[in-house]
Amino acid sequence: ILAQGHLCLWGGECGDPKMGNSALSTSRMVFRSDAQLHFRGASFAEVSDIIKCWFEDGAPLSFTLESFSEVLRVEDDEAASLFSTFDTDRNRKVDALEVLAAATIVSDGPMDEKLDVFFPVFDFSGTGQANFDEANILLHSVTRGLSKLCGTQPFEEGEVLSVCHQMFDSHNLPYTKQISKEQLRRWLRTDVEAAAFVDSFANGYHLSNMECALAAQEQELAKAFAELAPSRDVVIVDRLRDSTLFRKALGDPTDKDLQALLRSMAGESQTIDIQRFAEGARAWTIFNAVDVDRRGAVEGKELAILLFFHHREEPAESTVEIFRGGLSLGRKE
Repeated sequence: ILAQGHLCLWGGECGDPKMGNSALSTSRMVFRSDAQLHFRGASFAEVSDIIKCWFEDGAPLSFTLESFSEVLRVEDDEAASLFSTFDTDRNRKVDALEVLAAATIVSDGPMDEKLDVFFPVFDFSGTGQANFDEANILLHSVTRGLSKLCGTQPFEEGEVLSVCHQMFDSHNLPYTKQISKEQLRRWLRTDVEAAAFVDSFANGYHLSNMECALAAQEQELAKAFAELAPSRDVVIVDRLRDSTLFRKALGDPTDKDLQALLRSMAGESQTIDIQRFAEGARAWTIFNAVDVDRRGAVEGKELAILLFFHHREEPAESTVEIFRGGLSLGRKE
């Protein structure tokens, strides 16, 4: 347990990303705007149908509001709002490849299946493979589309080009050759930076779903406290340790993790008051929710997300850095 102010974090050592690297320093997305929730709420099957419709419409490289509404199958009022998310230069046209790329990545479904329907969008020559220019367009469309939809910092032109070089280099492919879908799939699985970047969006958090899940678990923990301390505002540590109800409400932690949590709540005392219990319980539930891979640790770049859910508001950068220093995670470059 690491304590800083009113925040308790469990999970041992948190890995610190290579600061300055855009892919590794991109924290997991919290989908909260209407546009983000719309695309995050789409199933893989729905996105697959959208791409099929786009091909049937002649695979246009840009959308007007009318064609955007038709291909994405959204009503006019909603279409205008979604369209404006991608129409950042306000010329009343959006890049179709950016829209399809972002919609595919953030949709609900396995990445392997997404790639199966996504790759043909950039196979302009129809060979079943992508040459260097096509692969470069694919990467640009993904990064720009996600940046517009999610409001993240866009990649520099040279940085995307460098990633494309790395993708070909990983398979010892000359830049004059083509890369197959399976090679792209293997690169996404094995390249740490690429995997981290895609994961940040493909496995982002749906804000309302996350809040509902947190509230439900906190309610179960509150019930456990009330049962173990029915007429008092304090509970004996040993009663919590031996309680099956408490363990179940926590998600059946290991004995080691449970001991660490109780120690962080109680300190040297043999009892835990209701305020300290509530603080520790909320920190525990938030950490477990953010730890989607169930590794018992989250990377330092996710600290802002932990603070966001803990305080129920966007943390100031200075606040994040204070906590970062207190947890010895190193300063973001």
